[in-house]
Amino acid sequence: MQQLTNPSPAPFTVPTQAGLGNPAYRMRVLSRLMGGIEITRPTGCWLWNHGCSRDGHATVSFQGRLRLAHWVAWILLVAPVPAGVDLVRTCHTRQCSPQRSCRHLRCVNPRHLVPA
Repeated sequence: MQQLTNPSPAPFTVPTQAGLGNPAYRMRVLSRLMGGIEITRPTGCWLWNHGCSRDGHATVSFQGRLRLAHWVAWILLVAPVPAGVDLVRTCHTRQCSPQRSCRHLRCVNPRHLVPA
């Protein structure tokens, strides 16, 4: 299957590790993120059920700004994202419905994300 890249919409900035050394803050953000997802079967997608951008990407408030939720999930659960690297969803393919209506754009499962 051929993968599509996830374009980073202009108004969104890449989240940083700032403040994540504080365990209480990290747990608050992670709890809020995990409380807003629905785990689907059999795909294993973690679908964000709250805010979305105009183009259908899941968004969440993080570090005082609106961020792409899959980036926040990756940073909280995996590692920092190096500069110049994008996160591509493996569950989002050319067979998906038109861009905005594709539910995979709401997937925040780190196992479905690959740095590219």
